[in-house]
Amino acid sequence: MSLSLRPTILLVDDDLDLREAAAEALEDAGYKVVRADDGRRALDEMTRGLRPDLILLDMMMPNLDGWGFRVAQKQMPDIAGIPVVALTAYALTEDERDQLDAAAILRKPVALEDLMRAVDGVARPTA
Repeated sequence: MSLSLRPTILLVDDDLDLREAAAEALEDAGYKVVRADDGRRALDEMTRGLRPDLILLDMMMPNLDGWGFRVAQKQMPDIAGIPVVALTAYALTEDERDQLDAAAILRKPVALEDLMRAVDGVARPTA
């Protein structure tokens, strides 16, 4: 967990409207939110030292999708253990779910209540 009392969430999604709506709801609930519009930018943030408590990860994005992000994340020991909640518009097979190794997988469109329940289950604000 981060040293901040407010858990930090890295929100990675190429859909600007979804990203901003989710970020606003998370911030209202007491989270600090860092936004990235694709997996490459998210990895860049983490390479520069960002250590979120949780990553909300869209699976289908340009430049580097969620699958590629997870492969890279798992290969980097200092960020490999950060939990991920995956967001996908597609049903995943059991093998894909195992390969993804996510704390939760939410199907898009995601209801705000479901998103908050999944996030709170992994990284709950203490304040």
